[in-house]
Amino acid sequence: MNNCRGWTLLDTMIGFSLFMFTIVSVAPILHEIYQERVTLQEESIAITMCHNLLQEWQVTRALPASNVHSDNNGKTFNVSWDQNAEVMKICLDWKGSNDRAKSVCGEVR
Repeated sequence: MNNCRGWTLLDTMIGFSLFMFTIVSVAPILHEIYQERVTLQEESIAITMCHNLLQEWQVTRALPASNVHSDNNGKTFNVSWDQNAEVMKICLDWKGSNDRAKSVCGEVR
């Protein structure tokens, strides 16, 4: 213990490599979590848009003017509808930020 002069270069390199290994293994997971969070926000926007389209149909009984709607961020949603005698069903389809096909449907009488 008399010759203890502090950290050696080997101690520092081992600590730095453990730190870098942790960062390299956690970064892709954090990126994936961020993409899933953005996709959930897109789904929330799609639910609101579907609700608004259904409310508009219920008041006016007119079909949506366009098959494509977009939000403020530029994400495009394809709108499809199926109208029966008493039920109107609207579906919004889009490709999420996580590169998966997503769909939200709603119906009103």
